[in-house]
Amino acid sequence: MMCAQGSAASEAEAVKPPRVRTEVDRVRRWKEQGRLLIAPKGINDDNAAMYLAVVMCQRGARDVQLVTNDFLRDHMRRAENSRPLRLWLDRHVSRYALRFIMPQDLERYIQEESEADTASGA
Repeated sequence: MMCAQGSAASEAEAVKPPRVRTEVDRVRRWKEQGRLLIAPKGINDDNAAMYLAVVMCQRGARDVQLVTNDFLRDHMRRAENSRPLRLWLDRHVSRYALRFIMPQDLERYIQEESEADTASGA
């Protein structure tokens, strides 16, 4: 009888779905590992991120990329008068955008993006 109970318990454990890691878990792990920099309240986070990336470049880190969903408009305006800043932004900033597309709109979205890429020469 005990063997049967032990067998049923192990079967139930085998069926249990694996734990899904969330962004919160990932951030907590980065913080514990000292891999997360949080800009203090009142400090412009764009400036803090750019400063960190520039220092990494100066210290010889290779292929530094500042990945942001920010357009950095105020920095781009300053870059008009600063060739070094403009070159650094062009080489080291990668932008992304997140869009929520309803499943029924996916095919239309892909077609529109394809047409936009063709029009822009991408």
